[in-house]
Amino acid sequence: MTEHSVKNPRISIVAPMYNEADGLDQFASQLSSAFAAIAEAGTPSDSIEVIAVDDGSTDGTAERLAALARDGVLRVVTHERNRGLGAALWTGFEAARADVIVTVDADCTYHLSGVGDLVRLLDEHTSIVTASPYHPRGRVVGVPAFRLFLSRSLSRLYNVVLGSGLYTYTSMFRAYRRVALEAVPVRDTGFIAVTHLLVFPILAGHRVREHPAVLGGRRFGTSKLRIVRVIRQHLGLIGRIVMWRLGLPRT
Repeated sequence: MTEHSVKNPRISIVAPMYNEADGLDQFASQLSSAFAAIAEAGTPSDSIEVIAVDDGSTDGTAERLAALARDGVLRVVTHERNRGLGAALWTGFEAARADVIVTVDADCTYHLSGVGDLVRLLDEHTSIVTASPYHPRGRVVGVPAFRLFLSRSLSRLYNVVLGSGLYTYTSMFRAYRRVALEAVPVRDTGFIAVTHLLVFPILAGHRVREHPAVLGGRRFGTSKLRIVRVIRQHLGLIGRIVMWRLGLPRT
């Protein structure tokens, strides 16, 4: 782990990364926008830490992150081998020192300036704020039609079984109070961990708010999503929620 100069952070930004070397210039540039937006929301930039979790990258991501760490932009936690998105998120949560944790996409499919809006909505009654491209005031640009159909359909199913009124359950772009993370009983290592981090706090009674957001397509790199595996995992989780709603034991 590379040391970072922020002594008592009020906000920790966690960015899981796997083979994101081509897009790191864009990421570093947008971090400046994120810091400015958070400052407008009332948190000075010198109380924000950024943690990049390199999940066993093989494309030069590690070297680029090391340069950013030397410049004081962020600190780096490294997995020696690729362990999956969920594992990278939980490693980032453990490394984070603030009580407010924001998770961001390294590919900047959500513009990082939106971090300020997420933090602003995280009031004393709210445990999680999630970006919501499927909100009526949200928008999707340049995302493959099948990926969009899959994500929208899954989110609708989750809303039916949970009755939470949310439009989006699959966005990683969120702000959490640490107490919400403590409501997640399992630490899945894959993509479905993103949905676990929303569903389990909802089941535990935490309040979640949505912020309409614009989801864009990737400009650099390729998606690591394994479609068939992720669909099966989501359907399995939805089935478990239905069982719990029927009063059957949680497993």
